[in-house]
Amino acid sequence: MKDKYVLVYLVKGDAGKYCDGLVKDVGERFGEIELTGGQIPAHITLKSPIEKVSLNNLDNFLSEFVKRQKSGNIRMGGFGNFGESFVFVKSVFDKKSILIQKNLISDLNKLGENIHEFDANWVPHSTIVCINKKNNFKNILSYVGNMKKSGFDLKFNNIAILKKVGKYWKVYREYNLK
Repeated sequence: MKDKYVLVYLVKGDAGKYCDGLVKDVGERFGEIELTGGQIPAHITLKSPIEKVSLNNLDNFLSEFVKRQKSGNIRMGGFGNFGESFVFVKSVFDKKSILIQKNLISDLNKLGENIHEFDANWVPHSTIVCINKKNNFKNILSYVGNMKKSGFDLKFNNIAILKKVGKYWKVYREYNLK
């Protein structure tokens, strides 16, 4: 079986704890346990999946890519959804941060990586639940909608490769932006 990789921004600190807590709370409360149990660190996906570029080439590419990027800003807070399948914490990237992701996709495309609709029409977010039980959607949306609103101001200062190891996604390597 071929290894699976994605590129992400790792959500750390209080925002990371908040997202991880939501994943656990919502997953256990509603029996939607796909993301619970530390299966994936709090993150915002930047490119998924990596299909053609080898891990060695990806590592070399990202080492050079981050040297040309200056960190931007992210505002996390509030909730959104994609259809009735995903509920997430909204993330608003400033212009500089959006440009980093667009440059990442463009440069990966030049390396021969497949670019998907998700990449081209990227909506930054941090997923808290992938809904498998359709009758849960309205209840989950209502539950998170009634939670105390939290907001976080973050620096877009990292890009990481997550590698799938069994049922877990582990940080393979993290690259820091200027």
